[in-house]
Amino acid sequence: GRAWRTAAGLRIGDPVSRVTRLHPHAKLHHGSGPTAGWWLVTRHACELGGYAPFPGLLARVSSGRISAFVVQLGVCE
Repeated sequence: GRAWRTAAGLRIGDPVSRVTRLHPHAKLHHGSGPTAGWWLVTRHACELGGYAPFPGLLARVSSGRISAFVVQLGVCE
């Protein structure tokens, strides 16, 4: 629900236009897979994971609004 927010103040239900204002380093990853959406925090896997980037904090979008936040931990964390 709207109680969830990032430290910068982005909330569930906010318009997508707030992402780049509040998280200027966020990167949009297109597609429909589990990593699609705005990567608010990018992390890198350890050696076991091939140092591949992944979204530590992902903002999912639906109908032009933030619909969910997803937190992911790396394989070595």
